[in-house]
Order: sequence, then structure tokens, then C-alpha cells
Amino acid sequence: MITLEENNGFLMAVADWNFPENRIISQENQELINQAVENLPEMLKQTAQLYIFDHLPPKEIAKLLNCPPGTVKSRTFRIKRYLSEVLKEK
Repeated sequence: MITLEENNGFLMAVADWNFPENRIISQENQELINQAVENLPEMLKQTAQLYIFDHLPPKEIAKLLNCPPGTVKSRTFRIKRYLSEVLKEK
């Protein structure tokens, strides 16, 4: 089983690597996540790219996007909820 977990402020897809099929599933999930991020509205897409792929903390994302940290936290919450739904549908 693959789940999305937050670890030290970073969103990660977590799999039980004891099963070889999970390595394939994880790669497929990464592709799904990449596609899902591309389909987000621009402001959410920018936040997702910085948060998920660049592993930046919300405070730094807020500085880069010139918005309050609370806005970034709200966006990351929406992004995580959306990505969880995308993975559930698979």
C-alpha cells in the first residue's frame, strides 16, 4: 500500500519496499502525482512544485511567492487532499 505522509514538513509517498510490486506502484504513483500537479491551477501548481519537488518549507515558499505563510499552509492542505484523492482513484 502507498500512502501520502508528511515528514518534517515534506509530503512523501510511502510504500512498503518489502514487496517488489510496490516499487512499480510507487513509480506509477509518482507519475500520477506529476500529472496531477500539472493539472492544478497556476498558484497551486507553483506551491506544489516548491513544496513537493523542491522540498521547501512553507515559510520559504511564502517568501518566494510573496504571500502570507497561512496562505501557503492552506494551499498545501488543498494540494495534499487533492493528491490523496488522485491516488485513491487509481
